[in-house]
Amino acid sequence: IPLAKVEVEVVGPRGGRAHTGEGAPVSTSVDISITTDAGPRAAAYMAGVAAQHRALRPLVLVAKAYLKVCDLNEVASGGLSSFGLAYMVLAHLMEEARAGGDTEDLGLMAHRLFRRFSPGTYDTGRMLVAPGQGGVVPRAHMGSRYYSNLDRICVVDPLTGRDVTEGAYRSGEVMGAMGRAARYLDGVASAHAASCAPDLDILGGLVQDVDAADDDDDEEEDDRYARRGAGRSFDADAARRHDRGDDGVLALAGDEW
Repeated sequence: IPLAKVEVEVVGPRGGRAHTGEGAPVSTSVDISITTDAGPRAAAYMAGVAAQHRALRPLVLVAKAYLKVCDLNEVASGGLSSFGLAYMVLAHLMEEARAGGDTEDLGLMAHRLFRRFSPGTYDTGRMLVAPGQGGVVPRAHMGSRYYSNLDRICVVDPLTGRDVTEGAYRSGEVMGAMGRAARYLDGVASAHAASCAPDLDILGGLVQDVDAADDDDDEEEDDRYARRGAGRSFDADAARRHDRGDDGVLALAGDEW
């Protein structure tokens, strides 16, 4: 668990300070941890498994976007962290590969992911997510230390053995959202059982509110950027592009321009 989150300036390719197109210094958020190397180890582990499971990254992004629409993507409000969700997707892909599923079929894998963690399919009292043990396993196989918070999704970090989703007190809502997504995709699959057009927007209906949510976020960002640029020429859209990396700059601009 990070001790703190701070803003640091990004160093450019020649060793100097990196700047945006408008000449502003570029900064990004980093976690500070003391007396532990768990963060770097976890990052290296994730990079390794992402290279082994090509579907991991896109499936995490789809699931994360959907949970964001459902307001279930923040640990502080009882939702799932990106870390916990990534381990859930990894465990899902492990289970699918073992069962002979086509893990390169992203639509199929997304459908089955939502179905796997739906109410009635996933039992938080009996099951837990343990990539280190090969996927989704019975709690009984992992010992008594994991027999707490039986109403919550339990995801065991393969590096530390810690339950990284113990704070997900809205696990029931998360699983309910997964169930709704699965039923939606059931309908799409039924409607196009014989043939699926290459340009069919399968996920459009699933995350149809994402654009609206982003528009609301953009309005808030415009206000924030306008305050930061008060008293001088300032383009909020350009600032937002730099913050998001839309212009090719993979960085987040800090509060100081």
